[in-house]
Amino acid sequence: MNSPWRELGLPGPSDTETIKRAYAQRIKEVHPEEDPEGFQALHRAYQMARRMATDRQPRRPSFQSPEVRPEPQETPAESEDLDFSALEDAEEEPPEEAESEDLDFSALEDTEEEEKEQTEDWDFEELLEEDEPEDRPPPEDLPHQAEEYETVWGRHRRKRRLDKVVLVLAVLILVLLVGPAVLPGMVERVQQNTYPKTILRQMEEDWGVELVSSPQNNKREELRYLYWLEDNPEICFQAIYRGGRDVEAGKLGYDTNYPNVRLFWRLREFAAQWPEYPLSFNVEQTDHEGEGASGGSPPSLFVFQMPMHGGEDFVQALGDELETISQESWYQKQMPEFQVYLVYRYSIIANYNSTTATEPCTGETLLLQYEEQSALALLHSILYYDGVVYEDFPDADGSEVIRSGEATFGDEEYWMMVCWDRDGSGRSIDYLLRKDLSALYCQPSLYMGYLSDLTPAETVTLEDGTPVTVYRLLK
Repeated sequence: MNSPWRELGLPGPSDTETIKRAYAQRIKEVHPEEDPEGFQALHRAYQMARRMATDRQPRRPSFQSPEVRPEPQETPAESEDLDFSALEDAEEEPPEEAESEDLDFSALEDTEEEEKEQTEDWDFEELLEEDEPEDRPPPEDLPHQAEEYETVWGRHRRKRRLDKVVLVLAVLILVLLVGPAVLPGMVERVQQNTYPKTILRQMEEDWGVELVSSPQNNKREELRYLYWLEDNPEICFQAIYRGGRDVEAGKLGYDTNYPNVRLFWRLREFAAQWPEYPLSFNVEQTDHEGEGASGGSPPSLFVFQMPMHGGEDFVQALGDELETISQESWYQKQMPEFQVYLVYRYSIIANYNSTTATEPCTGETLLLQYEEQSALALLHSILYYDGVVYEDFPDADGSEVIRSGEATFGDEEYWMMVCWDRDGSGRSIDYLLRKDLSALYCQPSLYMGYLSDLTPAETVTLEDGTPVTVYRLLK
């Protein structure tokens, strides 16, 4: 065991004041919360050093008869090791390491068992301030003043206890006055601070993933929180606390857009393999700060730009990917709400809406829709994107398509659209596009003549360079 003086940083036995100063210096280096074992060892060394220093000094007179205690019996070996005459000359010749290590303080340690519990709760700030204890002894050098001293000191202690009682009563009164207005809000706020962790635990259990909660979650006023995958922080999403969790009844205790986020990233990965078909979406907010939990709000609308011809392979692959996604566990647990559109310019060729569809999308169904609608989408694009409809309806926004499909006149087959004026005039125009894309005929719906009576009015050039001649009835 190390000597108490070494633990205190002293060269050897010292007087009480020196030991006290050394202890006050060392206690700044050994904090009880950071190093409790070191602190206890330091305190034991301090107690032993003080006791040994006191034993070396002459006994002071006491006003009460001290309790007679038997002196501890020293073994011959201990008497030989504890050479106090050598320790008193410590300033002239510091003790060697071996001598300090041979000192047996077991007897002193036995006397400190009762102080151990008190040591664990030691207030080291009081030690640094060196306040005098409440049970301060009377002046030992003035025995005739002892009785008066005890009376004054007793009043002082009673006053300190009274001050503590007054302080406690003041706190209780403050709580009673302010508590009814403040405590409900405090309780509610404490409960809200537990919601992010509750949702995190429940979602990890429900979805089988490891999640991270946003540092901003405990600061939110609304019960909407932001999370992301531990192994992929880019995949972040929202969850809203609902409470009343009952998994068997289908109540998870929260709402989340987690499936929508997983769908979003799957479609982005798919689109990266088909760069010639650009993907657009209505919104993308994946910031990790998530102010107002706006982060993690994925898009619900996906738009793929299609060429005029030759998109069949892509459409087939897209339908197959959507079918594969629909078999994922997160999709089966909570189907995401989304729409996928295939467009040529601004005209819709094919689409899939998960909220209205009765079955998952497949490659075959999406390709069939694409083949049936691609020509009509081209006709719609010529009318509204190239501006042919503006000649008949100056306010194009006031017109709409009321019928579309195929038509046959003579030996020729056409793609047909009928547009009418929504302003109530009842005027409508039939637009007929030859399937070889060579001509577009624009005639009033009530026209009873022949298409050959129409006159070339303009030419529209398609993206691939194909010229389309527009025929109209001369006014």
